[in-house]
This record gives sequence, structure tokens and C-alpha cells, in this order.
Amino acid sequence: MTGGSSGLGFALAEGLSAAGLAVSIIGRNADRVGEAEARLRGLGGAVRGIACDVSRQDQVGRAFEKIGAPVGFLFNVAGVGQFGPVEDITEEMIDEVSAGNLKGLMLASAAVLPMMRAAGVGTIVSVLSTAALVGRAQEPVYCAAKWGARGFMEALRVALKGTPIRTVTVYPGGMRTPFWSAASGLSPDVATFMDPREVARQILRVVLDPGGTNVTEMTISRP
Repeated sequence: MTGGSSGLGFALAEGLSAAGLAVSIIGRNADRVGEAEARLRGLGGAVRGIACDVSRQDQVGRAFEKIGAPVGFLFNVAGVGQFGPVEDITEEMIDEVSAGNLKGLMLASAAVLPMMRAAGVGTIVSVLSTAALVGRAQEPVYCAAKWGARGFMEALRVALKGTPIRTVTVYPGGMRTPFWSAASGLSPDVATFMDPREVARQILRVVLDPGGTNVTEMTISRP
């Protein structure tokens, strides 16, 4: 679970633990990862916290070595937002947003895929955003990274066609999480945004019990 120390990532880890699954949460900040691990353990979960910058291939490789096979699910949830009009774009902004939302997703997926192929089963779930579906004036860099991630997931789905490995791409709307802050350049009133636990419940309903269906994409919108 990348981005598992807070927000939707933590809610998903919580739901997986409640379902009786062992969970590894990955995050950049070691202190936050440790706190999230302790909270999940306090709820009775079998969890391991790993500090890792998913935009660094060497760190991703070491993280998955620690996790070890088999890995039944990969949840790509890590992300970062930097917002503002096109004329305010900087190289630093592009690098930061791309690293968290696109590069890390690609590297984590590439690292877990050989493990899933060896096991003959697996599901790669990537949580993007409705910003991967529509352009937004104040979110040009964020939209670009999310559209890129959407393209990667579509290519991965085609590459895995006919294999037992599934992909699910999720496009949620706004949620009440620490993602939004004045430092990001956009701090909306989140009072009407979705509860991440409810969004996690909807995702896990599809991912853990697909039945006879093959859901490859799902959009979760605010009421």
C-alpha cells in the first residue's frame, strides 16, 4: 500500500486489515509510517510499515524485498498536489508532482509484477483522481501527471490481458484528507467532500469480491 500512512491509503489499509489480510504500508515519512503502523496494530491488524520514496527505484526494490512474495494486491495510492495557473508552473513543481503521482506508480507496479507473475495471481489497483478524466484550470501539472498514470494503467491492462493478473483504476472525487492544504496552492472547503473510509469501502467491495465481473475502472463521485 503506497501512501498508506494517512488519508485514503490508511483507510484502505484499515479495511484490508479488518478483512483479515496482512498489510504492508509504504510512505516517505518514517515517523508517519510508524504512527500509522502502531494505529493499525492497535486495531488488531497484521501490518508492516516501510519508509520508502516510491519515486526512487532503489528504495522501491528494497521495500519489496522486505515485503517478500507472495503479494496478492498492490494499491498505488501515494500522491501529491501542487496547484496554480499554467504561468506559475516551475520545474520543481513538475518534478514533485510527477514523482509522486506517476513515476512512483510506475516503479511500484514494475517491481511487484514479477512477483505476481511467479505466483500466477494478483491485482494492481491504482487510485488516481477525477483529474485524470477532465482538465482543470488550476490543476495543469496535477492533471498531466494523472492523465499519464491513466495511460500507463491502460497500457498495463492491455499487456496483462489473458493472464490471471487484474488491474483496477479508480477515479475518486474530492475527499476529506490531509491532501488539501494552503501549501499546495489550493485549499477548498472540504465540508462536502467524501469520507475516505466510505471511498475505501467502495473500492474494496469491488477489489476483494469481484464475483464473475471484471471491473477495470471505477469512478467514485461526490453526491
